[in-house]
Amino acid sequence: MEHFESDYTEKTINYWSALKLAVSALEKQIAKTPDYEGDGYSDGQLVYDTWICPNCGNNYEVGYDDDDYCPKCGQHIQHLINQLD
Repeated sequence: MEHFESDYTEKTINYWSALKLAVSALEKQIAKTPDYEGDGYSDGQLVYDTWICPNCGNNYEVGYDDDDYCPKCGQHIQHLINQLD
């Protein structure tokens, strides 16, 4: 009986770990808007030169690293920087 309980517990843990991983992967497919930061001005307007992944917090350069997915964690990104101009 001890072997059965141990095997059952291990399979249950593996099941929940796989389920959590699947949910995490699905949530990353929902596009999220990054935060934008600027540190300079041009013609009196703040220049947004950095976007920050809303999932992992990594920083990327606007206009150079405008990927649809975060290179570090895979979060789907919906850029709005063109709408800010």
